[in-house]
Amino acid sequence: MIRLKYKRVIKVVTTVIALFVGVYIIYKIKSGLQPNRMPVPVVLVTYSRSGSCFVGNILKLDDSVFYVFEPLHFLKFGHRVLHFSDGSIRTLNTYLTVAERILRAWFSCQLNEIPLEYWDEEIFQTTKIQGKHIFYFKERYKREIYGKYRYPRIFRATLQLLEDMCIKSKLVIIKTIRTPIFMLNKALSELDNLKVIYLYRDPRGIIRSQRRNLYISKENTFVSLNDHAENLCARIFNDAITFAILSHYYPEKLLPLKYETFTMNLMRETKHVYNYMNLTLTARHVETLIKMTTTKERAKYYIPKNNSKELVDRWRTLVDMSFVDTVDMSCSHVYSRLGYLQISDVTMLKNISIPLYRNNDTNKQFHFGQEIPV
Repeated sequence: MIRLKYKRVIKVVTTVIALFVGVYIIYKIKSGLQPNRMPVPVVLVTYSRSGSCFVGNILKLDDSVFYVFEPLHFLKFGHRVLHFSDGSIRTLNTYLTVAERILRAWFSCQLNEIPLEYWDEEIFQTTKIQGKHIFYFKERYKREIYGKYRYPRIFRATLQLLEDMCIKSKLVIIKTIRTPIFMLNKALSELDNLKVIYLYRDPRGIIRSQRRNLYISKENTFVSLNDHAENLCARIFNDAITFAILSHYYPEKLLPLKYETFTMNLMRETKHVYNYMNLTLTARHVETLIKMTTTKERAKYYIPKNNSKELVDRWRTLVDMSFVDTVDMSCSHVYSRLGYLQISDVTMLKNISIPLYRNNDTNKQFHFGQEIPV
């Protein structure tokens, strides 16, 4: 009788243990099926010579950020037949198709979907513009990259390590001057956590800086001032309208950032942007910001912008009224929409104490001069 009871107890205990083991195994299997926590994708959309390198370097101050500098830059060379780390070759016919796929790959840290042509660009071999993760990756394997991937197995294994770093990050921040805002419409509708920061600047300051930069470059691709202004302001105007419409549908996902307001109120605006990205502006961040903007000491990994406040309107001292009048013919309709003032005469142009933008208290809202129908 005692032996029978003992056997029953053993059976019950065995059944309970088996049950717990089964539940544990099911839990582990389900846990394995759960998608990894992915970083929040943030896109800084802007234009060349808009202060975007400066702003981008402030956004990447936090160690939890995986920062990507101009991932679409290589497409300017006309790449449409693209090679990938798995040995595949794909032909994509349009810029928008290629660009959207590349951005999506960065959003989800699928670095095997980034074309090898991207890794070939020597322009990114500096800590001052590129994120530290990608910089260190390319520094370690530059011989392999520029040797045209003679050891693809090693390259893929190392690329996987970089991908793991991307996945473990809190944010993936992509700075791009080659992404029209309408191109993000689909991603905004499909990705709940996507954030878009639209950095804009007085078109007159942008054009003056672009003209100087293009004239001194080897390419010297600057067309006539009138044509250049017309092309740029047409894009800005379209972006502004699209941004207003998308802000109506996704108010929590889009943040406007006026360069002048950001630079003149750097600490306050940086804190506001960090809050938007769910980051905390720490004492270390503030110390680096001070080094970047008020001293000649170069903060490691970042582009200094000494006397940043003085540089906001410096372009006004370098142009004349004929420049202003020419740009106005193509851009005057953009000023009011973005909150800038038209220059009436040379006195207003040269008197830096007269601001050329509305003194909005904060960048929290996009202050359009006109109401956009939606």
